Amino acid sequence: GLVEKDVEFHRYICTRASDSQNLLRMWSTVDGKARLAIAASNRLENQDLNQIATRHERIVKAIALRDVKLATQANQEHIALLMGEPGQKGRSQ
Repeated sequence: GLVEKDVEFHRYICTRASDSQNLLRMWSTVDGKARLAIAASNRLENQDLNQIATRHERIVKAIALRDVKLATQANQEHIALLMGEPGQKGRSQ
């Protein structure tokens, strides 16, 4: 379903679309938590594919620009928002 596709997107970015060891470590740390947060977010907000795509737009644009630093930052911010970390506003973009 949607949760699996969302999780696959983040897994791909963190494990295959980047050579960043930081992203690999981050993903191994948050994989289970991210899956739960994504499932809760999608269920609570009753999001459709367009809403989910919009949340990931900054990440995709950074990848298209081949800007690893920007992609890393966008992905980390997205996950922090999704997980509701302190200092972050909202649930996700």
